[in-house]
Order: sequence, then structure tokens, then C-alpha cells
Amino acid sequence: MIQAFLDGTGAASGPLLNVERGALKVQGWWPGAYRVSERTFLVRDEAAPAGSTVGDDLAAALEARGLKPLGGEFPGIAVLTYTMLDLGYAPWVLWSTDPAAGEADLNAAATRESFL
Repeated sequence: MIQAFLDGTGAASGPLLNVERGALKVQGWWPGAYRVSERTFLVRDEAAPAGSTVGDDLAAALEARGLKPLGGEFPGIAVLTYTMLDLGYAPWVLWSTDPAAGEADLNAAATRESFL
């Protein structure tokens, strides 16, 4: 499921993880990550339910793609998690190639028209 998520698969289901609308969810309800672009991802910065290792597994897969954690202090994070994941506050870490690319991808996604 992690590979399908990173590759941009629209929907996929497994026993513990599923991908839907750009989000990687644990047990079908807990958003653990969001795909902003092919080089930029948001990863939830708190323990997943039921002792899932999705955070560590996802970090290893992102590092293997040459991406790095850039922190959670980007304003676009709150915009995307609120509008695309219907979540209020939760701690997230932006992963991308570099801060400028990550912020540009966040801003592009936050201003993308999602009505249709």
C-alpha cells in the first residue's frame, strides 16, 4: 500500500492500510499521510493506532526516493489537512526534496480548485 500511495494510485485497499483521494489511511479511518505531489508528502507526526509501523515504514520509503523531512512549520499544511482531509489540528511533517520545492507544491495544492 505504501508503494501504491507514493506512486499516486487513486484508490487501493489492504488489510491495514488503504489509499483514497491522495491519503494513506490506517485501518480505514486514520489519515497517516497525504500526497501533495510526486515529490512532496505530508506525514502525520504522531503514533498511528494499534501500534502500526506506518510512520517508520513510510519514512524509509520516502528517504529511499531522496526526500527528507522539512518540519511542520509551513502554513500550507493546515490548509491542506483541513480542506482535503477534513481534519482540524494534528501535527504533520512536510517531506520533499528541499524547502522551496515543498512550499511551492503546498501552495499549488492549496490553491488548486477542488470543486469538480
